[in-house]
Amino acid sequence: MINPFVVGRYAGEKYFCDREEETAQLIKQIENGRSVTLVAERRMGKTGLIRHLFHQPEIDSRYYTFFVDIYATSSVEELVRELSRAIFRGLKPRGKSLIDKFIATVKSLQFGIGVDPMTGEPSFQISQGNVARPETTLEEIFRYIDNADRPCIIAFDEFQQVAEYKDNNAEALLRTYIQNAANAVFIFAGSRRHMMLNMFNSAKRPFYNSTLSLSLGPIPQEKYTLFASSLFVQEGKRLSPEVAAEIYRLVRGTTWYMQLLMNEGFALTRKGEEYTPAILSAALRNILDIQRDSYLQQLATLSPRQRDLVRIIASEPEARELMSGGFAMQNGFTSVSSVQSALKKLVENEVVRGSAREGYSLTDYFFAEWLRREE
Repeated sequence: MINPFVVGRYAGEKYFCDREEETAQLIKQIENGRSVTLVAERRMGKTGLIRHLFHQPEIDSRYYTFFVDIYATSSVEELVRELSRAIFRGLKPRGKSLIDKFIATVKSLQFGIGVDPMTGEPSFQISQGNVARPETTLEEIFRYIDNADRPCIIAFDEFQQVAEYKDNNAEALLRTYIQNAANAVFIFAGSRRHMMLNMFNSAKRPFYNSTLSLSLGPIPQEKYTLFASSLFVQEGKRLSPEVAAEIYRLVRGTTWYMQLLMNEGFALTRKGEEYTPAILSAALRNILDIQRDSYLQQLATLSPRQRDLVRIIASEPEARELMSGGFAMQNGFTSVSSVQSALKKLVENEVVRGSAREGYSLTDYFFAEWLRREE
């Protein structure tokens, strides 16, 4: 590993920080047959935690594990396609016989599974429109899971997306199959706390009281600093305690952003030298410069009022008084309702997060920093 600060993927225990307590909790729930709801802000590390869990010896040796990212799905058909892909990917390293059994059971998808002409190995070729009868395919998938020779763990990432499907009965349909799956436990991970709480805590919803809940917060600062410092030392470099504290403060302990700042800082720090505040300044500037076109494009997709509000929120650490008449007048909005309308859309599109009580902030810390510098 040229750079030990891995961003956006799981690279093994050596490059994974802490989460010992959360990992132990998940293992305990799974071994006792209990499904879990895992809620965390985006980029806090829930996907990495699930990958880390799947690599634990007591899990890897006894379970089949499947990770299903449904963030980009908008219907049951698309979810079924991603679930099929995830099972295929999970089984592939374990041998052809397991894939053959899956293909033989999920007959409605047989035409979507082929052979790689270069290697002769099975390849998954399902595409948009191949799931003609999603309920039939779902039934076949769960029949396979129930008859698998090991218990299965199925992790759905960004599960709140199901609540936005055009299919009105999507939650009820999935709940029917999931509650009858005798050979599987489930992890429902999500980043939109309010939606996830509604799905699993409201008596009117199909998944009500069907899981135990686990919230994922920031890694404690001391543990992350120790982890980062040790990786620098192993490569003959040093990490300034001042820099470690500033990185943690700047992004409020959000794992992905800390890793990226450590990654860039590590790249800029020479062997035998220290990651200093001056290098941190250069690292942040480099990241913002690379992202500039992306941020300009993001701004271009917003309405004028939304752009104004995004800039205002970026300028305040925790914007709270957005719904007051004084705020609307001082910032050029025609009314409180115009602020409310713009804010609602920004929250729905995950550009902004928070509440009137907690305060609002931009979801992307680097985007907020870039806006502050542009201003």
